[in-house]
Amino acid sequence: MPGRPRGDLETPDRERSVYCESYTPTKLGCSPLLALVSARWKYIHTAKPELYDLVADPKERNNRVNAEPRRVARLAEEVERVVAEASPGTRLVDPEAEKHLLALGYLKGEIDEEAAVSPSMRDAKDTLQEFNKLRDVADHIRRGKYETARRFARELLAARPDLIDLHRMIGDIAFYQKGYAASIVKYELYLRLVEAGAGLGLKGDRERRRFADVHQRKGVAHAELGQVAAAESELRRAISLHPELAPMHYNLGQLLADQPGREEEARAVLREALRLDPDYARAKALLEKLETDAG
Repeated sequence: MPGRPRGDLETPDRERSVYCESYTPTKLGCSPLLALVSARWKYIHTAKPELYDLVADPKERNNRVNAEPRRVARLAEEVERVVAEASPGTRLVDPEAEKHLLALGYLKGEIDEEAAVSPSMRDAKDTLQEFNKLRDVADHIRRGKYETARRFARELLAARPDLIDLHRMIGDIAFYQKGYAASIVKYELYLRLVEAGAGLGLKGDRERRRFADVHQRKGVAHAELGQVAAAESELRRAISLHPELAPMHYNLGQLLADQPGREEEARAVLREALRLDPDYARAKALLEKLETDAG
């Protein structure tokens, strides 16, 4: 967990402490991990809290939560105070875990930075196996081991049907294997579930990018199946969610370029792609071809 020192933060023992947090566990519906660490004490505020005496127990083998109920209550109150005072934009995410999962493409806006600690929530320690399996699914997709990825995803989905991101992963597997009709079904299910549970859930740039990616792949899948109207609708939806991405515009331009009488629309879309990315070779080549054909 990344630490965030606070000069005015002291434990009940008047020791200067460092406040730390990780909201990564919320990806699996778990309680976030919030902590206060001083020279002597380490308190982890989560569904199953932990307290360690770092002087007597530097390897953190003896959880003293039950032995120190008053200290735990005071530290829990202090953590809650820090969280309440923090502005939404100051919260941190575990950078190493985030970097790894973002590289695999499966940590895009799933973290809930507004989640509060509750005893009724799952504890991150109890879901390590599920977290590792989710990571394995993403890793197998990245390495092109699609059948293994699909099997792992289905097994995990059977155990945790609330992990709706698995529907997107299974959709991706079908898409990469050119099972376009199957990918569309999975993407539509994923989008419906997210929208039903979170009112579109578009809380920031990552959420918009995630939805844009899904709509873009749906659009490409429809195009591959010859469903032009559906493809155009999905690609325009992707652009509306994340207009700063040149590939979104390129895909729409390519679709329009193949439709008789829509070449000028295609050129306008491709010019926008090149405005966003002047070195976009494929967009440049297609635009040059359309302009040559137009004379």
